[in-house]
Amino acid sequence: MKIFVDTSPLLREKAKNLNPLFKHHWQDLSEADILAGHSNPESPLELVENPEEAQYVALLMHWSYYLWNQKARFSEAIAAASLAEKCHKKLIVWYVGDLVPKVPFDNAIVFLPGIVGNQTESKRACPIFIDDPSQRLSKPANGFRQKESRPNVGFCGYASPGMVKTIWSLVQGIQVNVRSKLGRYDYDSVPMIPTTILRARILNQLRKDPLVNTEFILRQKHTPKTTGNNVLDEERRNEFFSNVYGNDYTVCVRGYGNWSYRFYETLACGRIPIFVNTDCVLPGDSAIQWRKCCVWIEEKDVKHISEILLEFHSDLDPEEFVELQKEARRLWERHATPKGFIRDLDLYL
Repeated sequence: MKIFVDTSPLLREKAKNLNPLFKHHWQDLSEADILAGHSNPESPLELVENPEEAQYVALLMHWSYYLWNQKARFSEAIAAASLAEKCHKKLIVWYVGDLVPKVPFDNAIVFLPGIVGNQTESKRACPIFIDDPSQRLSKPANGFRQKESRPNVGFCGYASPGMVKTIWSLVQGIQVNVRSKLGRYDYDSVPMIPTTILRARILNQLRKDPLVNTEFILRQKHTPKTTGNNVLDEERRNEFFSNVYGNDYTVCVRGYGNWSYRFYETLACGRIPIFVNTDCVLPGDSAIQWRKCCVWIEEKDVKHISEILLEFHSDLDPEEFVELQKEARRLWERHATPKGFIRDLDLYL
């Protein structure tokens, strides 16, 4: 796929701000190698110097970078959109975050993890890319669980907000929605009722069923996505993945955005997500069989979540149970890693 992108910001910006397409394209390369035109041999992208020869124009950085640096850098996004329009090309924009951004370019195709409702011409669902958790905890490639008579369900994370936090979330939601409707906010509206209430309701439903074994670790704050040098964060991340690996199923419900980080983490661990569908759009869902490896729960059916899980579990024989875990891991490798996703980029465009 031929892409035109302005690479000049590479000289001044940190790699963490890169559009993930280009993070993969230049994976493990030095700045000198990148500027010399080298690339990851596994990347299907071909960066061209003439935008007329490209199939698409792309923003080098993820969308939040331009919002965070609006005074200094937003002009770069405007210039790229104008160039794409002049050359009759679409502009590829990548967004990493909870909310649905308002991208002010009519020719943009925005990749984002959390779409509400149906995919549109201007928005495409994409996965969140994570590091392989099996390497973090040195898990063997064949470390799959054997079926037991009762399903073992895990959850580790933020799902028990107090009254003060709930009221604060409600007030924040009102403010965001008013600003969004008045055109004074860079994102679409958000749910008025905090989704942590839905999480707590689901966990309570499962916990009170005597036929379901549960291991729930409830926290007052979110599990950190990266650990850095913080020992406590490292412990919390390890505890999180130990919980996923130590159970057959993990409850995956949306957070502030209409998507679940935990969904991709569960697949990567070779475990079965209990995916609660809150009008979500999963990447390439018209072609990729995500439901095949999930216990799929529509939000309206949450009150029956135990019965649905128990029926799902009982219908699997021991071999099918192990094979389903393997398929979950394969789906993550094929479609939710940078290598897998970018290989199939045509599918999304």
